[in-house]
Amino acid sequence: IKAISAEDAETVIEGATFIVTGSDFELTVETDENGLAELNDLPVGEYAISEAYVPAPYKTVETIDDQTVDADKVTELNVSHQIDEELLGKGNILISVTYDGAPADGVSISIAPTEGEAKTLSTDTTGKIRITADPGEDTIALDSVPEDYADAIEEYTEQIEVTEGQTTAVNIELKKEAPVGSIKVTVTYDGKPAKDVGITVTHTKG
Repeated sequence: IKAISAEDAETVIEGATFIVTGSDFELTVETDENGLAELNDLPVGEYAISEAYVPAPYKTVETIDDQTVDADKVTELNVSHQIDEELLGKGNILISVTYDGAPADGVSISIAPTEGEAKTLSTDTTGKIRITADPGEDTIALDSVPEDYADAIEEYTEQIEVTEGQTTAVNIELKKEAPVGSIKVTVTYDGKPAKDVGITVTHTKG
């Protein structure tokens, strides 16, 4: 799948997001710096393709024809985008959330601009949130996590700068909160408590 500009086919669009649906699966893919999103080793058959997001100032394409994948052939699809006049001057925010190194879906993130109302959105199955925003300073904060990530460290706040025509990337890594315990060391000398004795405690993992 290649995302291009309707005004100039040589202008490719990075960060366009497509949902590819087959008979027994659904996959979300995102175009790279060359405007390409590739899916390999697909079973032959019919696939429905829809566009979930495209960065400003382009319009999301509402209707894309179904595509047929044949054996030992590459099905190529160019998706042409018009510029949305209302999105000129806007910027984009891409938030990626991982948990233990894997994409974390269903994580709620608050996005609060300096002026205007805050929005709370949830990550998709790829662990991402994509949104068009006005240029300026926004505050990104972790709102809540699903039960699957209940053991994760949940405190996160970051201020970002949204720039016209550009995508500001935010990466949030949820980490398992290590269990903690206590060690009590008692030192005696000749049967009596010994004071001011230096003790070194070293974890087995350093």
